[in-house]
Amino acid sequence: MRKIILFIIGISLITISCQNHKIEKEFQNDFEKATSFIDSRIVNHFPKKLPYRYIFGTTLPRMDTLKYFGFGCDRIELSTTYTEKVYDSLKMHFNNIKVKEYSASDTSLLLIFSFCDTFEVDGYIFRDQETPEKQKLAKNNITIAKSLPIPLFYIEEYSGNTLCGLSKDFTIFVLGVEHGEYMNEKYLQECDCLPPNWKHGYSSGVAMSDIQKVIIYWTVIW
Repeated sequence: MRKIILFIIGISLITISCQNHKIEKEFQNDFEKATSFIDSRIVNHFPKKLPYRYIFGTTLPRMDTLKYFGFGCDRIELSTTYTEKVYDSLKMHFNNIKVKEYSASDTSLLLIFSFCDTFEVDGYIFRDQETPEKQKLAKNNITIAKSLPIPLFYIEEYSGNTLCGLSKDFTIFVLGVEHGEYMNEKYLQECDCLPPNWKHGYSSGVAMSDIQKVIIYWTVIW
């Protein structure tokens, strides 16, 4: 009887393991598919394989929604926690190749985020549609911001009371950034929340927390 029970447990463990492996493979395929939509030079700082534990998100706005919801951006984010040894090694690497470094608590950051304060549907114009918080960020972008563009972060696990949305222990490394059209032309939208010299472009980089040993990889195109 004991052998039968152990055999059943063994079969169950194998089944669960196979299911986990299938799910992991599906997630890896989704990750690779998302990054394949973007020029490989812009996402080459991302890990090639998803880590053991991670938070992954992507937004790919398309014309049928943009015409109603206004300015959007193509965005990919992946965050994970590393061991101290791996984290320190990656930080040294990114520090060596960074274009610019900012503190998460910087109040003059230029932020990229979806925004539509006024839009028209069937001849009707709707104004003041954004939240006061987003309106304030848009004004900050036009009047105060001095940095290279970075994303506005929405990751709840690492959120904080800063302009960029992260907790104060994060440092932001911009690894690549350019003006210009890096999105399909038919998806490009003008935005009132960005200064003229950054109407379109891309930004990629990492946000790193020495305290939490967390790295947030990002690429955003608008």
